[in-house]
Amino acid sequence: MLEKKSIVIGCDDIAILTLILNAISIVSDYTFSTVSVSRVVDLKNTINSLNPDLVILGFKQNQIVLNDTNFNSDKRDIPILYLTQNYECESLCWSKQNIVFTYPYNQIQNTEFLIYRIRSNFLL
Repeated sequence: MLEKKSIVIGCDDIAILTLILNAISIVSDYTFSTVSVSRVVDLKNTINSLNPDLVILGFKQNQIVLNDTNFNSDKRDIPILYLTQNYECESLCWSKQNIVFTYPYNQIQNTEFLIYRIRSNFLL
């Protein structure tokens, strides 16, 4: 029997969300339960109620999420995979207590690479 994992995806771009969901569906090592939210304001409550194993964020402006004290106040032990825009790569900042990994938007079409990142998070 496969281990169950839960993922919360915060994304405001339906095309990117579709690519993420397609990549997750290919991973055969786990059984996934996924929930997606398209608004930053819904993210904290969803994470608090579900206590996911991984959070994937693909908002057009991730720094707003990172700066939100409500989002960063708890759940620091949940790994977060941020999809980063080219202009965010050097300027994206987060709390030193958070477990954060980044993944470039321009590589989102490389499904295998995204799958490896997701698998790696679950091996922590």
